[in-house]
Amino acid sequence: MNTVARVAADSVGAAECISVTKYPDGMFNKTFLMTMEDGREVVAKVPNPNAGVLHFTTASEVATMDFASRILGTPAPHVHAWNSQAKSHPVGAEFIIMDKVEGVPLSQIWSTMQLQQRLKVIIAMTMQKKWLSVSFSHYGSLYYAGYAQSSAGSHYVKDGMAVKHSGFDIGRATGRDWFDADRLSLDIERGPWPSLTQYLQAIGTREMKAIQSLKPPKQIALFCGPKLYQPHAENTLIALASY
Repeated sequence: MNTVARVAADSVGAAECISVTKYPDGMFNKTFLMTMEDGREVVAKVPNPNAGVLHFTTASEVATMDFASRILGTPAPHVHAWNSQAKSHPVGAEFIIMDKVEGVPLSQIWSTMQLQQRLKVIIAMTMQKKWLSVSFSHYGSLYYAGYAQSSAGSHYVKDGMAVKHSGFDIGRATGRDWFDADRLSLDIERGPWPSLTQYLQAIGTREMKAIQSLKPPKQIALFCGPKLYQPHAENTLIALASY
């Protein structure tokens, strides 16, 4: 933790980190609030082993936040330092050092706001329109150029214009459906895909191979009780063949 605190201080040009406060544990990350001697605060996030695919999950998260902020104009924490190669850094783990987001959750003050105040908030939340102004040449996850094996010519399209050599690339998918229940061990295509058809075909192939070669995951809730539908591998494969 001392090494992470030192990296955090260096990333914002502070002399030292004087306080580390651990946030409540999340499912996929350990998160800490780090306060510098000059009062500045940053958040340090270290992924748990179940967070996702090593390197790719962190690398894509950082690039996606930057893309959301710079290209889409969506408020996102500024990243001061990060590392997605645990063995190559003195910290010995992947990490992200980013700004602490100011403000409070809207749910905490919504009931106290006047109607006009609520209306202003709703009007200001035009983020979806900005998101729809951008599309991508491939299906996959976002990375900085050079941080993931990407398809040649991958780019994004903004307001109808192709933006190439932007510093961002589209690489392999990092969604949990490509990782959970030992799917990481499958020999399958993980993207990027140039068309929706190829992407959907890859999902079907993934699920067929998972049924054929992996043990069914343990249930975390009761979905298959008495007199309820009981899934069988043979029936599922038949359904996937028609997918």
